[in-house]
Amino acid sequence: MGKRYVEVVTNKDLNKIEALNDFCLRNDTENVSKNILANKELSPVVFEDYLAYFDNEKVIDYCFIHGETDLKKGFLSFPITLEPRKNHFFVEAAVDYAFSAGLDEVSIMTKDQTLKPVLEKLGFISLGIDGDVASYTLGLEDKEKGKIRIWNIWKEIVLLFCL
Repeated sequence: MGKRYVEVVTNKDLNKIEALNDFCLRNDTENVSKNILANKELSPVVFEDYLAYFDNEKVIDYCFIHGETDLKKGFLSFPITLEPRKNHFFVEAAVDYAFSAGLDEVSIMTKDQTLKPVLEKLGFISLGIDGDVASYTLGLEDKEKGKIRIWNIWKEIVLLFCL
């Protein structure tokens, strides 16, 4: 396994854009490189970022994040990949990035049914399915409560082993 990392892809790094383009071609998804290169001016309270998950300079997943800091809400979009997501690391990293950008609530609408178990593990609440699109939401408070609950369970396990 190579060096894995998560990074925001900007229009300043053409190598990262090319890696994202290659991912889109390999997964038969819409090429998002043109959106990054366009670098359109947005309102000061709106941001749109592409977060990519790299393995040795090769993109293995990405997420589009649209955030509105005045409303403290954002929308995350993950592409449908040819291979299902088995690991929740990148999805959690994208959610953490959105919350660290000042958002209090994130929503995901997806046609990718393999994303459902990953989102449920992270504490997302299903808002239902409309046609073939499932909607999920997670508030910052709920995410933090989940971390506290998990930490308390681990504390109890550690205490049992110490006895």
